[in-house]
Amino acid sequence: GDANLRFYAGVPIFSTEGLALGALCIVDGQPHRDFSEGDQQHLRELAKMASERLELKRIEVLTDSTRPNFEIYAGSSEVPIIWFDAECKIIEWNDAAAAILGYEWDDKFTLGVNDLLAHDTRNSFFEMIANASVKGTVEQLTVPNKIIGLRKDGVEVELSFSVFSWHLAGRLQFEAILKELDYDQRENEQLNRQANSDPLTGLLNRARFYSCVERALSRPRPAV
Repeated sequence: GDANLRFYAGVPIFSTEGLALGALCIVDGQPHRDFSEGDQQHLRELAKMASERLELKRIEVLTDSTRPNFEIYAGSSEVPIIWFDAECKIIEWNDAAAAILGYEWDDKFTLGVNDLLAHDTRNSFFEMIANASVKGTVEQLTVPNKIIGLRKDGVEVELSFSVFSWHLAGRLQFEAILKELDYDQRENEQLNRQANSDPLTGLLNRARFYSCVERALSRPRPAV
């Protein structure tokens, strides 16, 4: 057609509930008969990452609006989410949150947030929650972007960490969003690698080459 497309590869993007959201596509004006099974797998992995980023955005948007029932909000989400109160008592968590720390969903009835934190982390965490309770929000506080969790088996795990707050019946409530830091780092490294290198040779691709050249040309040079 007018677009002169000679190559198309696409992978559907699904929500955590299995709803089709769209597709991640590659198009080109040149055919690519060498698009291998490995290339197809990379595209599927990128589509999964896109789905996870969309899920995080959905949670962020809902956080800024009136909160629905937890089961509707996060029950089936693959993102680990914990709701807790100012006394650090767990109100709700989803299966993903329980699993990331080695627990079952119904363990929440016998646990407090302190049970999920490494011993050296607890005092600073409780101080942050106490300050938020005084101010009525976490927005004005310095919140760490990672935290050391404690699994049920006693193993410490480094987690990326975001916290939000809202008022319910005059009381401050909190939400923690967790993610294994190692996984987060691997995901970012993989995205960077796929964006900047050829999957077959491992060498820098044209986009990365042009980026390096542009940075080199933009550096100030000493006068001769």
